[in-house]
Amino acid sequence: GAVGEPGGDNQTVLQDFGLYGDKLSKLQDSIDSAIDFFQEQIDQKAADSKGGKMSAADKDSRVLYLLKKMKADLEANPNGSLKESAGQNKFFYHLKLLKALNESAVSDVIKDADGLTGFSYIFPPSPDKPNLIFIPGASGEACTYCSIDLLIEEREKFNVIGYSFDPTVPASEMADTLLGKFSQSKLSGREHMMLMMSLGNTLTHSAILKNYLGGGDLFKNSRVVSVGFLPGGSAKFLGKPEFISAAAGKVFPPYAEIFKMMNPANPEQTRIARYIAEINSAAKSITYIQANNDPHVSLSNKDPLYSSNRNKILQAVEARTQFVTPPEVFEKNNSHINLLRAPEVKSKIDGLINPVLPKGNPDTGTGLAFGRGIITALSDAWRSIFSGARVKNLAQVSGSGGYLDGWSEITNSFLPDAIPDECAWLSEVLADSMILDGENYVATADSVKEYLVSSAACVFEEIENSAKAEVSSLIGETSVSTPILILPDSDWLFVPDDADGDSDGPVISAINVGGTYPNLTFTWKTDSPATSVLEYEKASVYNLTGSYGSFLQSDELVTEHSIFVGSLEREAYYYRVRSTGDFGKESVSAQQLWVNPSAVPLNMIPASTKSGATITLQATAGPFDQGGNTITVTDSSGGVVQNVDNAIPGTSGYLSFTLSPVSGTSGKMFVSVASLSGEDIPVAVRTVGSMANTPVTPPNAVAVPASSIGSNITLQASASPFDQGGNTITVTDSSGKVVQTVTGAAPGSNGYLSFVLAPSGNSAGPLVISVKSAAGTDIPVAVSSGKVSSGIVPCGIDGDNDGILEDDEKCKWEDVIKLVGNIIDLIIMVVSVAAALSFMYAGFLYLTSAGQQGPVDRAKGIFKKVLAGYIIILVAWIFVHAIELQFFSTDPNARPKSQLGN
Repeated sequence: GAVGEPGGDNQTVLQDFGLYGDKLSKLQDSIDSAIDFFQEQIDQKAADSKGGKMSAADKDSRVLYLLKKMKADLEANPNGSLKESAGQNKFFYHLKLLKALNESAVSDVIKDADGLTGFSYIFPPSPDKPNLIFIPGASGEACTYCSIDLLIEEREKFNVIGYSFDPTVPASEMADTLLGKFSQSKLSGREHMMLMMSLGNTLTHSAILKNYLGGGDLFKNSRVVSVGFLPGGSAKFLGKPEFISAAAGKVFPPYAEIFKMMNPANPEQTRIARYIAEINSAAKSITYIQANNDPHVSLSNKDPLYSSNRNKILQAVEARTQFVTPPEVFEKNNSHINLLRAPEVKSKIDGLINPVLPKGNPDTGTGLAFGRGIITALSDAWRSIFSGARVKNLAQVSGSGGYLDGWSEITNSFLPDAIPDECAWLSEVLADSMILDGENYVATADSVKEYLVSSAACVFEEIENSAKAEVSSLIGETSVSTPILILPDSDWLFVPDDADGDSDGPVISAINVGGTYPNLTFTWKTDSPATSVLEYEKASVYNLTGSYGSFLQSDELVTEHSIFVGSLEREAYYYRVRSTGDFGKESVSAQQLWVNPSAVPLNMIPASTKSGATITLQATAGPFDQGGNTITVTDSSGGVVQNVDNAIPGTSGYLSFTLSPVSGTSGKMFVSVASLSGEDIPVAVRTVGSMANTPVTPPNAVAVPASSIGSNITLQASASPFDQGGNTITVTDSSGKVVQTVTGAAPGSNGYLSFVLAPSGNSAGPLVISVKSAAGTDIPVAVSSGKVSSGIVPCGIDGDNDGILEDDEKCKWEDVIKLVGNIIDLIIMVVSVAAALSFMYAGFLYLTSAGQQGPVDRAKGIFKKVLAGYIIILVAWIFVHAIELQFFSTDPNARPKSQLGN
């Protein structure tokens, strides 16, 4: 089974994907047409206004501004890649803002932009070639500048298919989109090659996992070459100052979702690590090529989550991983970016296939229209010029100051020159927020100022002046000497030079929450008319994400603000309020916490929980420490009632312990967990016992399930013998209430006590049986027989309903013996009835034989067979229970003494 082996049936069925270059050209033409249309509209409105000044509504100017930005974003190199490596990120970000304006005249731009996404042929295809599918990295671009050279070389052997995607969609949707597009493409029907780079690995691994867990086999024909996989995410996200993370979405919004996807804290990174073996089994094959000294991979970083996921993946794929040192082509000392130029990548791809080249001369691609240029085989001279230009730009950036401590370091390590001039990019961000509806200039400016704390490269006043000049330039405004701000649903607004002056946003006060759960009204006041925004999130979610997932707003300018929220869940919520007044000045309140009076704290153990219950804990923010954790249980007054040291999480990632508070503890309790280093780990009580309280079982007593009610219970003394003069049997329910008492119980000839379990009332939980002698002395007991298991199979049951069989829930050899014993017990019950009926029938034959030999012989034969069968079953019963007593009994006194030693 190599890809593309010769044979009449082995020709590739060409799907109608279209050429990527044609799609790009069509989109560029649509943008040009839209720019001409809106420029004409604005020019006409400007001419009609008095004195040549603009009086038109600002929507057309916003649209024109965005279209010109999008045109610049899509400028392409002669080889088909975009001139700016983050061009597609910026394009889709600007497209999202354009869609929000609901302008019908740009419908062709939106339609053609959607047509650019998905799968496309990079070069004209041939049915004689197998397919090579390229899944790009953070740029989302079907043929990035760092991949195009390799793709040009491979076109002689393959139909090269590029995948283009919108890198600004929510991180959680990227893999779903890839999986959906791949399913629709019908590419999975024949064996093919799949080449992934950087983020493309994360998306593809996630897509394979989603398909696998859903029972699909879409990737069974995929021979995958994974290049630059980041096990556990990018290590560059670790150790960044918190304010840098908070400012990232503002200072580089086109990359915000990429940051989320590649952050080691993303739960998807943990899912991939957990299922890495299944992912590899779901594809035809996966080969990994990693770069030595990859800036995104740290083998020494000890962050608990990152290191755990990293190690799981590297260990699982070690046998199929090759480490290489790529040449320095596009950026010096960045092995991640240069990895596709490593000769080992091409060798690996070529070594996995046996391609069928087309008859005649292979297509070299001369004359193929690609974007706005002609793609040709690149000469070494051109390559060196191209590489040199990038290295020069990088040198300029690297020498510009200390910004490499911030997010641009991460961005440039994914895409060199994504921020070729950091000051220019920050100026562009400010320009966007000046003119775009829904953007808040003051908030953005504050984020940029905060970000600049980590960078000596730029002066805020200089980049702000540059932003104002860019706005005026792009919208064609020449009659205004001072910068402008465009406000929603208004005409041009000329703002004085000192408009931003020293005035602050409205003062927020009197924050309050009224109403009755689950419908609440959040109110506050401002000292001047302003808008109203409420951001809120469940505390359990906020602790994991650090962000507010919901917001409600009103654009009405008021001083007394009120936002109604309905259908809240029974949980604590974090929230804050925002108000924006004159000239976009915004004020944001401090974070608030609303606790539902009836909400149950996540870490609370109910007051009804008994000592001896098994408590299972789930971490709500980051995993437990694999090296050990300290569990602390406190009472309602805060006093420590139990400590558990060196608690190790199970395979499911949960911590379990037996509740054993100090004597006299009552009421609800609270549990907390700390790692070995002393760091607090927020937790939630996942289960208490088997979703119900476990009764306290005294040391000398035995517990039986409620399903044993009505059964004959036989008790065996596990230490001293029962009192021959009589014993008292006491049965209590899960609350400790006595539900049955048997007095004067005398042991049988075998030394056991027997009674019928018949508690009073409705006993739904486990029952505890204890025995005292006539003198009142406790006698340790064990159940010798009775209905003590929940079925004929005493294991393999998910007792805590968490979807995972824990170690103590899995079947073991002792359960096999118990299963055999249970089956024999069942057979004895059935055979006893059958034997009794058979004996009755044999006796009837014998008594009615009237001296005839035939009926007498039949009666004797039945007696013999039934007796022999019964003896065999009894021997088997004795054998199985002897094995159980010898090897698996938990009572050392019940085991036969070994003759081989003490």
